[in-house]
Amino acid sequence: MHAPHRRFSQPGLLALSGHALLTAALLWAPLAARSARAEDPLVSPWDTFWDSITWLTETYDPNILSDSPFYDLSPTLHVRAGIGTDRVNLTPAPASGELSVGQEEGGFRMRRFRRFEAGIGGALDLNFLETAGTSLPVPFVGLIPIAGVAAEDTMWMPNREAENHLGPVRAYPTREFILGLRPGDRLIRQMSGGVLFSVGIGFYMVGVSGRYLARGEWEVSVERLRGTEALVKVSRSKLHSLSLNAGAVVIGVAAENFRNADRYFSFKIDLESQYSGLVLHDIVRGNLTKAQELAAQPDSPVRLEVAASTVEKGGFQRFWYGIPAILGGEISRGKITSYSNEWRFSANGARAMVDHGVFLREQEIRLLARKQRHSRMFYTTYATVGTPDPSTEGGVEAWLDQDKSERDRPKPEDGVPELLGNFVWHYEDNRSKGGRLASIVRRLIADTGLERELAVRAPPEDEKLKYASVKFGFTFSTPATHRLMMAAQHPQFQVKTLDFLDRRLEDYFTLGDRFDLCDGGSLQRCQIEFRRETLEALGKMREALLTMARTRMSSKGGFVKAYAEFGKAMMENQFTFGVARDIVGSAPLRMRYEVEGERITRLIRNFGEYLPQPPGTLSKIGHKDRVPYRLLKDQEIAYAQD
Repeated sequence: MHAPHRRFSQPGLLALSGHALLTAALLWAPLAARSARAEDPLVSPWDTFWDSITWLTETYDPNILSDSPFYDLSPTLHVRAGIGTDRVNLTPAPASGELSVGQEEGGFRMRRFRRFEAGIGGALDLNFLETAGTSLPVPFVGLIPIAGVAAEDTMWMPNREAENHLGPVRAYPTREFILGLRPGDRLIRQMSGGVLFSVGIGFYMVGVSGRYLARGEWEVSVERLRGTEALVKVSRSKLHSLSLNAGAVVIGVAAENFRNADRYFSFKIDLESQYSGLVLHDIVRGNLTKAQELAAQPDSPVRLEVAASTVEKGGFQRFWYGIPAILGGEISRGKITSYSNEWRFSANGARAMVDHGVFLREQEIRLLARKQRHSRMFYTTYATVGTPDPSTEGGVEAWLDQDKSERDRPKPEDGVPELLGNFVWHYEDNRSKGGRLASIVRRLIADTGLERELAVRAPPEDEKLKYASVKFGFTFSTPATHRLMMAAQHPQFQVKTLDFLDRRLEDYFTLGDRFDLCDGGSLQRCQIEFRRETLEALGKMREALLTMARTRMSSKGGFVKAYAEFGKAMMENQFTFGVARDIVGSAPLRMRYEVEGERITRLIRNFGEYLPQPPGTLSKIGHKDRVPYRLLKDQEIAYAQD
């Protein structure tokens, strides 16, 4: 007789596999709660509970369906659900940066969401390696078809009491309901389905597995516009991912490669038309036929705005470990690298080809209802705009169905490409306090060195704030990107960047370690170590910039990948970030800073920076010469000009 084994698995984009007795499963079930997806960061606290239930239902096998000594066949159940509401106080904070509690005159941005996903399949434990009295690692295979639905509403509420009159989340919003929304309100509905196949080997609570996921999604976003119109965006995507996972119940590491193909359409619909209700009804349920027919007619209440096709490839690695079972959570760290190609076709005849490169580093902590997430990302854009190929017939679908090489064929009318690099620093906490918010802002300043621009006055240390978010975005414009590439090719690059670095190190350490970069250690030794680390990162930045210069006119994919590598190195510390800004000089930059939450007033700052000198002058660019930032008005959308 051999002892029955139980298979360990868990939902989400990652999976760990192993074996445990039922008693161990009941004890360790809460440890399996995890959320490895890199999507909307506002996740319901209920997800932690449902993740634990999902893990337990997938792990516990009450009935062995076969008495064969060679294999055990058992049913496997997958269930995932989430429900929650997030609020952001829209009352503006004063320009001084003082964040107040209790002022709610500006109303709220409320986001409520519902998600449910389920599947049932079979799993096969292969016991042929076991002999009497001996227990060896057991191979297993599993197959689960899955399907899910999700709904999300984002609306402006004048006060908290107004939420009580909304009613439940509507699976299929009507024309009358959308007409009653305010401009800017948005509804999202999503349907998904797919199949999950896994194969691996496990021994009690330790295992290694491989997993293949094929998944399709249909997502519809309806945004209320001014007047009687609504903007309807439709996305249909196919995701294929292959992952390798290893670990035990309380610790694990995983790596995954994925490929995502997406078709995207957006329509403007006149809600006063008698056809609008029928069109919305069909679109939400996955049928575009009526919308496309009406969009092709003149003077139609339905107009096609944009059609696009996107292919994304990438991978991510994640390390996680569970907290003691009584807390039911985990701490995880990971990074994601992805590259995508997008082709857009506008109804006015314009077309655009957009390539993106992304590097994301993220840390997440989940403890029951408590959730914190900190992410730093650098994403790049290579975009060209032109007119459609005159030889293309059959409209948008025919253009999107062309081979990639044909769609990417260079054309004189495409003009100069737009080259952008974007750095985003984001932290959020759904159970924040005033002291915690102050420490997060301090951490952002330590990472960027922008003390004067980012300092705020937080509420009292023990003040409970509920949800709070700090977000900082920094964009290298096209001229700034060119300046970076030019500087990397300059024969004095190393000399000048070393001068920039030494000045910044001197400026910081002369006044002491104000932001605890040295963790209380020797300042002299710390300064030497930071100089070494920064010089190493600057070398990687220059190597990436030289690759960008070589590939700019020959390989868009190679360019965005190299730009993402530049951003990865630039995120090393505040000194690499500062030297990058020094190199750019007078080229236009843009920065946006947001601090918001449920109970605090909302702070938004937009910045531009300038240097009064001729473009391309590397030798005159220095930290000591930098003029103060100019605070831009919120309505100034374009990049600051020289």
